[in-house]
Amino acid sequence: MVRVDRRSVSYPMWRKKVDRTILNDNGCTVLPSWIVDNFGIRDKFGVGKNKEENQIPIFFNKKRFDGGSITVQTESRATPFYRLWLPLELVEKLRIAFQMTYIRGLEEELQKKSNKETKSTWDSEKEIPFWEFLDIEYNFEDREIHFTAYWQQKVTFPMFFQEVIQSQLTTRIENEVLKEKGLVITKGDWKPKSALKNQLNAKNVIYWLIDVNNKELYVGMAENLTKRVTEKRPEIPNWTHYRYDTLPTVFDDKVRHAIEKMVIRSMASLFENDPTSGKPINSKKISGYKLVNKQISQK
Repeated sequence: MVRVDRRSVSYPMWRKKVDRTILNDNGCTVLPSWIVDNFGIRDKFGVGKNKEENQIPIFFNKKRFDGGSITVQTESRATPFYRLWLPLELVEKLRIAFQMTYIRGLEEELQKKSNKETKSTWDSEKEIPFWEFLDIEYNFEDREIHFTAYWQQKVTFPMFFQEVIQSQLTTRIENEVLKEKGLVITKGDWKPKSALKNQLNAKNVIYWLIDVNNKELYVGMAENLTKRVTEKRPEIPNWTHYRYDTLPTVFDDKVRHAIEKMVIRSMASLFENDPTSGKPINSKKISGYKLVNKQISQK
């Protein structure tokens, strides 16, 4: 396949080969010295990625992402060391844009973990050879960065890979398997009801159902998400959207029930409610939505 080069590049540009470092939760990339000079940013940034003077907006797919920064490390170095840091929201978008590189990176980390005792090596680019490229442009006048996904490897199973990445499966692999973080709750975003047919199963979850037309909200827990949520819920029969949070695998059924009760009780203090037993919970009624759970702890 012949790739036609871009005809409209507005600012000085670096075509970076996408790797795992820019796609992990701490998403960052080292800026080569020649790029620092080409962008004209030498001595324009300092130490500390959270400092206001180092903050820089990044644009990707016509959307602005705040929280990016450029930092310089000078201590114990003969020459300054520049890094570009990305906000997690942007990293998640890049994982979708460069699905093959992201999944290959996870495979490499899993291989390293598996081969740790045998001390054998596994080179992802050698074993699964392909490359993807991200164009990084720097607007010196407005102090902003523009990303363009220039070269993307064709995904063999695009719908499956996209669902895997958008699900919480890859996040759990990163946290529980690779980083060995035992107590991590993986949070999710709202999805339309129509997305449920493609939803990869998730286990040990707290889930939310919402009916945007009738302004109703329901909170539940499930050992098996797709089995539970596909069941009709009489409390909210016309729900339109769902979301879920995945609990750590070490949390058993008893803990899951306790968390569900806590979340329902907390929601009742914010939304109108009408439990089947006991008085309605005193609520601030922060919106026109009603919590339709019938079992709500009084204390």
